[in-house]
Amino acid sequence: MLEGGVSETWNAFATGAVLTAWALHLGADPITIAILQSLSTGAQVLHGPAGFLTEWVGRKRLAIVAMTGARLAWAPMAALPLLGLDRGGAALLLIAVAAFSATLQVIGQNAWGAWMGDVVPPTLRGRFFGARTVFVTGGAALASLACALLLESEVPREITLPGIAALLCATGLVSAGLLAQQVDPLGRVPRTRPDPRAYVEALRDPRAHGLFVYQLLWGAAVAPAAAFFSLHVLRTLQGGFFLLAAHAIAIALTRVFTAPLWGRAVDRWGARPVLAVCSFGISMMPAIWVFTSPDRVWPLAIDAMLSGLWWGGHGVASFDLPLGIAPAKRRSYYLALFAMASGLGFGVSSLMAGVGADWLAANAGGDLRPLFAVSALARASCALLAARVHEPEASSVRSLIFGLRRGVSAP
Repeated sequence: MLEGGVSETWNAFATGAVLTAWALHLGADPITIAILQSLSTGAQVLHGPAGFLTEWVGRKRLAIVAMTGARLAWAPMAALPLLGLDRGGAALLLIAVAAFSATLQVIGQNAWGAWMGDVVPPTLRGRFFGARTVFVTGGAALASLACALLLESEVPREITLPGIAALLCATGLVSAGLLAQQVDPLGRVPRTRPDPRAYVEALRDPRAHGLFVYQLLWGAAVAPAAAFFSLHVLRTLQGGFFLLAAHAIAIALTRVFTAPLWGRAVDRWGARPVLAVCSFGISMMPAIWVFTSPDRVWPLAIDAMLSGLWWGGHGVASFDLPLGIAPAKRRSYYLALFAMASGLGFGVSSLMAGVGADWLAANAGGDLRPLFAVSALARASCALLAARVHEPEASSVRSLIFGLRRGVSAP
């Protein structure tokens, strides 16, 4: 749980508003911003070789090395003032660092996911990861506030941004220490040779088809809005980093109160109905952004409350469901396949959205709201797919809705 809080602190420092701040500071265009924002999710396509590495190196060892490396990879950006690069060279270095960090993070995530599948018993996963979300969102809230204070201070960006990169490296060392203390129920697992047939087996498994398609299309649906939310707030709404931080903190506070309830709902009714309901709820978020303007930012308050509610449940369900579908001996391969689908959809869609944003900048004054409308419709369509994902012991969506009306209780 503590490591989750540290990890989310790193995530806030390395993605979202901070990446947008780096891009604007270095004079990047919308396509470059889209590439930067898509790296962390688009890199999920690398879960394929990551699954092999997990089996070959060992999940605990690989998780510690890869996740620590992902944090320390930001050292060149911390040393940027000493490198003497022009803006173009610094922008290329930023892309390279973010891409390398995202690659190591994906490798670490695959190993960590396979590891946690044995650490947390199936009957407790929903409640445990619901409780863990409290630590994760707490780290996100504190990190968002710290970023806003740094970026809105009078200290020049030439100093604050490298300082944030140095903090990223520090979180890597803390995370490594916490991961090293985490138990591995299986102990030292003998190295096994990578088995490419495991991916073929996973693709042929009818239980995995529905989730694979959902992950692919969900990643594509989320990308057009997710890639440009920070830019929309900073440029179109003329807000600052404090507005972004306030939005993130409101989401975090809502998730703190609702994620444990979603965890109990997953344990009682199953992950599939929770995933479907939350996917539909999340489709409302970009639709809310469509109605924002420089003199009308109050819809973001509604968005933050609903985002915390729906994303909290989505996070718990989307972590639990793949673990339930994947056989224990093939878990790293199945998890890799699901993550690859999401990353592929997000990456391709982000590049297309970047081209669209570039066109809107030239022909519509940079108004990004058409991209948000497309994302809202696509997310709502994915909710229908989520309701058909394989989970034989799960209840129906209707049972979940009626149960939530009566109140969530432990099974």
